[in-house]
Amino acid sequence: MFDTWFSSPSQLAALKGIGTDVIAMIKKNSTKYIWRDPATGEEKKLNVKEIYSRNKKRRGRSRYLLSVDIIIPDSTGNAMKAKLVYVRNHSNRKDWVCFVCTDMTLDEEKILRAYTMRWKIETYFKMSKSYLKLRTECHSTSYDAITSHMVIVAIRYMILAIERFQNTDNRSLEELFYEVQRDIINEMMDCAIILILDIMLQSVKQHFKASDEQINGLLCTFIGNLPTPWRERFTMPNAA
Repeated sequence: MFDTWFSSPSQLAALKGIGTDVIAMIKKNSTKYIWRDPATGEEKKLNVKEIYSRNKKRRGRSRYLLSVDIIIPDSTGNAMKAKLVYVRNHSNRKDWVCFVCTDMTLDEEKILRAYTMRWKIETYFKMSKSYLKLRTECHSTSYDAITSHMVIVAIRYMILAIERFQNTDNRSLEELFYEVQRDIINEMMDCAIILILDIMLQSVKQHFKASDEQINGLLCTFIGNLPTPWRERFTMPNAA
């Protein structure tokens, strides 16, 4: 996992070549990827902005806006399959960010969940290097000694993490368990509701030959008539 600095097609291809899959954020630059038009079956070379503009976005409070399979060409003439996942930018709700994954067996939820771990890993190594002497305490050239030192540093970090939890969080382990359980149930309910709404709207569109503007209007009316606690769980669609 890494950010936009290392997510060039050549880097992705090189890592795939040694059997390593990647989840990374990619830049909104002019880099072209091969995208197959679902309507015509024609393959086109487009950048991430062009791919985003040519595909239908997901409605409601879905965790991601769009998921598209692409092919990444490399300098040797070979190509590999990958998946682009677009999500809303939390810093600017009108903007979006894009992730690429070269493991085609992962679904969108697992890709996003895995990438959220990257920042925790970054902070762990920052603390280990700056405060727990990961870089300065062991000067041995023995692989076993270096490995043992890294384990000792990890144990120090875990001890501090447990101490911090005990001093700052008054919840019991049982309370934490049930809170996590409630979050999982709520997320599953949101996904189920969004799935049902998507199927219903697609059925209305097919049966009544409704336009995208009419479907968006119907969805806005529906969400607007919900009770406030339910309405807050949804995001109004943008005008088509």
